[in-house]
Amino acid sequence: MVQHGIVVPPGFEIELTQEDLQNHKKQRSNLKYLRGHFLEVIVDIEESINKIIENKFLGPNNKFSTIFNEKVLNSKSVSLNWKTQILKAIVEEEKIFSPEKFVEFKTALDELTAERNKWAHGVIYYLQENKELQAYLKYLNTKGEPAEVKLTSKYFENINSDLHQIYALINGLNPMKLEKIN
Repeated sequence: MVQHGIVVPPGFEIELTQEDLQNHKKQRSNLKYLRGHFLEVIVDIEESINKIIENKFLGPNNKFSTIFNEKVLNSKSVSLNWKTQILKAIVEEEKIFSPEKFVEFKTALDELTAERNKWAHGVIYYLQENKELQAYLKYLNTKGEPAEVKLTSKYFENINSDLHQIYALINGLNPMKLEKIN
C-alpha cells in the first residue's frame, strides 16, 4: 500500500488528534479521486488526439486503423508529448487557427502534457500549517527541475477549468476534415 507521508521539517513538532488523523484520511481519499479524475480527462483528450491523427494519416474507415492504433498510437513508445507534437504540426499545416490562436493552442497542448506528467509521476505529501495538514504535489517541471505546488481548492478549480477548455478545444477540431475554426 502506498503511504502518503506527513513531512515534518527539522526542528518542528506536529500535534495530531484522532480527529486530525481522520480528516487526513478523508483528504487522502479525496486527492486520490481528484488525481484519477484529472488523469481520466487527460486520457479522454488523448483519445480525441488519436482520432485526429488516425483520420489525418489514414482517412476515415481505413482497414488498417486497428493496426495503426494498436501498434503506433497506443504503443508504449508513443508518448502524449509525441502525439501533441504531431497534432500541432497537422493544425499548423492545415492553418486551422489564426497565428495568435495557434500560439494559444500550442500553449494549451504543452500545458496538457505538463499536467499529465505532474499527476502521473508526482508525489503527494503533507505539511502541517497552522495546525492543519496541507497537501502538496512534488514533481519535475518541464525543465526537469524539482518543483511543487500547494494543492488548494483554487488550484483544483483552475486545473479542472483548464483541462475542460483543452478538451473542448481538441474536440472542436473536426477529425475528418479539420475544418477551420474561427
